[in-house]
Amino acid sequence: MALTEEALRFRENVKAEVVRQLGMVSQLPVDQETVYRITLHAYFDQLENPGWFKTLTKGPRRGERDAKSRYKALDIDNRIKFLQDCVVRSIGIPNDSQVFESRQIKIEDPDKPRAEVLIEVRPWSDYFPKGGRHGPQTPGH
Repeated sequence: MALTEEALRFRENVKAEVVRQLGMVSQLPVDQETVYRITLHAYFDQLENPGWFKTLTKGPRRGERDAKSRYKALDIDNRIKFLQDCVVRSIGIPNDSQVFESRQIKIEDPDKPRAEVLIEVRPWSDYFPKGGRHGPQTPGH
């Protein structure tokens, strides 16, 4: 599957933002064994359907809500995967299979829709409580 022009521009914008904030990620170890947790806070201008709070007064649906669901259908999963891939690639993490934990949170902020990404190095032992097959090979894990 090929990325659209819009997706390519977005990926370049993410890379530029990572470079801009490089001081915050410069201490992040980047190797083939570190495991990471990524938390994404996705801020949307509106999460609720306005029609949920309106009752129809005419027609065959009279008395029913104007919207079928209280919450807007915002498919956050696909957005998160693409954003995670962009960030991981921009930072230089060798492989996104090193992301062992991922968390997404939707938040409403009509004044400033945005995405905030937190990347944390996690202890190897959190995911391999019995030591794994061979244990970490790099110092400091």
